[in-house]
Amino acid sequence: MGRTTEQRLAQPGAHEVSKFLAMHATFEIPEQMLWFSVLRVAISDLMDKTPSARPYVEAAREFFTSGRFAYFCDLCDLEPDFVIRTLRDHAGLSND
Repeated sequence: MGRTTEQRLAQPGAHEVSKFLAMHATFEIPEQMLWFSVLRVAISDLMDKTPSARPYVEAAREFFTSGRFAYFCDLCDLEPDFVIRTLRDHAGLSND
């Protein structure tokens, strides 16, 4: 028996967080999948715990905290505040 979405998000990986956000996005044209992929890679970078990924983690943190990610959210009909809340709750994004 599979875990519920809530159970998966209790200890999520980047894939689960991205999949959760994709459930709330709109993909009416192929370009929206491309723009969502930008968000997905940034989420993966943000959650990478390997020491060699530190520059990518910092770049992803800057991407999300600077607000630049909101453009990509708009293209996929995602609410930027919802994305930030999800990343703070489940991906380790700090409130700074």
